[in-house]
Amino acid sequence: MKKHPCPYYKRFSQRYSLPQGVQKPVKPGKVRRKNLCLEYLEKSENFDKDCYDVLNVCSIMDEQELILEEDIDQCIELNEQNDDQQQAADSSDEEMDLAENSDTHHHIGASTSYESLVADSVNHDDSILTFKRHTGQIFSVDCGLNPFVCTGGEDDHAFVWNSLTGDVLFECNGHKDSVIAVKYNSKKSLLATADLSGVVIVRNCADFAVAQTFETGCDIEWLLWHHTADILFCGGADSAIWMWLVPSGTCKIYAGHGPPCTAGSLLPDGRRLCTGYQDGVVKIWDLKENASINVTGVACHTNPVVCVACSTDNSIAASGSVDGTLNVFHCSNGKLVDTIACSKQSENMNPGGEEVASDQNEYEGVESISFCPSTSLLAVGTLKGDVILWDLSARQIRQTLTH
Repeated sequence: MKKHPCPYYKRFSQRYSLPQGVQKPVKPGKVRRKNLCLEYLEKSENFDKDCYDVLNVCSIMDEQELILEEDIDQCIELNEQNDDQQQAADSSDEEMDLAENSDTHHHIGASTSYESLVADSVNHDDSILTFKRHTGQIFSVDCGLNPFVCTGGEDDHAFVWNSLTGDVLFECNGHKDSVIAVKYNSKKSLLATADLSGVVIVRNCADFAVAQTFETGCDIEWLLWHHTADILFCGGADSAIWMWLVPSGTCKIYAGHGPPCTAGSLLPDGRRLCTGYQDGVVKIWDLKENASINVTGVACHTNPVVCVACSTDNSIAASGSVDGTLNVFHCSNGKLVDTIACSKQSENMNPGGEEVASDQNEYEGVESISFCPSTSLLAVGTLKGDVILWDLSARQIRQTLTH
């Protein structure tokens, strides 16, 4: 077969192959499907889009096992390419990568100081590609099947584009206001886009046909998919949490206590949802029972919650606020474990405990938090530019990275 320029071709051609020398029956459906798809791609000219469609379709077929070729009676053995040629090609690629890295390290080493590196970076762009189709600010980015990316922005549009070439694969129309969230589901087979007017559009990634359209009637604050099922969640300015089943469209609403629901994160167990609100309240929802518990403790947030996150073992969660504080609490009962001051607001308090006005405090809020899946570290990003690594087991700051 001739060499294809599309990066999907190699991945797809190896997807259903057996290692060389392995004598094992191959499921006829997969073999037949592989041969048909390779033949289709061999004749195709639009490599990127065709491969994207084929991979989506085959992914769905694999999971649901829809194809069984009954007309093939004998086992078909796959002929792999020569391993030596493949290893030689891989070695050549590695040598080129090492040479490029060597040049890069040499360039960095030539700088005389950290300050000069920072000064150089102001006018230096290390990116390999710049996408300039948007006419306003970009509010959300999410990655689909490699190399495709979706971005949504202030111009009321979302684009699906190739991160290698910058070519637009699809323009998501139909929104009435700024697109503030774009999210792929776990299988990368569905794409949801949401705007400030409350419109949520879900499309099939195979052909970008609209699968469902929802309207909340209020500003949408956040959007996320279930980890495994095709269930979509969003939080609104009306304090409610919306849950939709796709493609049936079945809807369930979890009513809030009034203030906008500003942050949300699904626990790894897939049965509970952690949400934060504009008045500083944080809740843990039992999605099946439609019941919630509030995070309780002396140092609970009193300012808007910006972000929430949950640990991989479902035991604890964390919330960050605009006042620069981070709270860590138990998911089972909502009790606070730790409160971390991620800003210097404590220095701006008078002896009576009242806060002294400071323009700097505005820029020290907690913007994002993330649990490390393999260690007891929690990363906290602030608007000031600091990344704080909090050791959950030792209950102390391990390191602060300043930008």
